[in-house]
Amino acid sequence: MSEEMDKLAAKVPGIMATGAAHMRKIAQQNVDLVRQNQALTNEIRVMKLARRMEDRGIQNDLSFEEKIAALRDADPQKLASMEGAVEISAGGFTLGALKDRSEIMGGEKVASIKGEEYSLGTGESDPLDTFVLSGAALG
Repeated sequence: MSEEMDKLAAKVPGIMATGAAHMRKIAQQNVDLVRQNQALTNEIRVMKLARRMEDRGIQNDLSFEEKIAALRDADPQKLASMEGAVEISAGGFTLGALKDRSEIMGGEKVASIKGEEYSLGTGESDPLDTFVLSGAALG
């Protein structure tokens, strides 16, 4: 019986070494999967932010792909700040427009809101009217 125990005891170090190697391999796979998950989560976050920027008309001079490329390199703290800024920005719409119909209607100013036109009288466009209706500052 002692001889069988000695044989079994002799196998233990090999089994332990194999088990330790297997555990190291699994631990490395776990680390790799966690990194891959973080990268994919960040990519989804960047794509959502770029889409929100597109929807709100922010940085229209960049394409969707260019926005994604620019946001990929941002550190997480800056990305969080940008997400907050995009969420509170209105962007992407105008309240209306001013038209000066001096040739057509004797100098009448017309405001257009959602396709309906309203007469504002005659004379030059007021800077406040222009800003309120179009969101664009003069000058």
